[in-house]
Amino acid sequence: MRSNLFPVAKEGMKYILFSASLLLFTVVFDLDLFTFLFSFSTLFFVYIFRNPERKLINFEKGSVLSPADGTLLSVEELVNNDKYTLKVEIQSSYQDISLLRAPFSAQISSVQDYEGTRLSKSSDLFSSLNEYAKIIFTDNENNNLKVSHRLTKSFKSLDIDLFLAQNILQTSRYGIMVSGITTLYLPKNFRLSARTGERLSAGESLMGYFS
Repeated sequence: MRSNLFPVAKEGMKYILFSASLLLFTVVFDLDLFTFLFSFSTLFFVYIFRNPERKLINFEKGSVLSPADGTLLSVEELVNNDKYTLKVEIQSSYQDISLLRAPFSAQISSVQDYEGTRLSKSSDLFSSLNEYAKIIFTDNENNNLKVSHRLTKSFKSLDIDLFLAQNILQTSRYGIMVSGITTLYLPKNFRLSARTGERLSAGESLMGYFS
């Protein structure tokens, strides 16, 4: 996944090829209504799994970029938490690019996947039942960032291509999330520059700096 340079993410090819094969079948047998439906679904999957290159912007040392495309939904101050002081939520929809990117160059000090449902965020059971993954990134200066990706109403499971003690470079692709919530837990020495309502691009939009 990290070296995936195709214009469409390889993880989405099975969806695209399946839909395209059904499209070909309907064309051969002149099934006009189904031809339209499968033309739409094929284009839909190409759009969902598009994989554009992102320009690496030269930010200052200690910069942290958004790991996901989406809208910055909320910023919450955490009390009675010795390790993290801010909780930031980013909401990704079907319109957003689904690939996840490393927020800064770091080592993976923890990665955990949890299976579950794909309920809407408005559901009372969203936080306890939905499929999600937790990742902790730690850099050479022991700066620490916890990231959680939790699916909402998604047709595809969450893909996280990381392993414990792995070193990863800032902006490297590490997963796919089609529609979900990304939560960042930020430590005391982090200066947040992004604002609520801001549109973010994975690997390009600045979240802030470790001080």
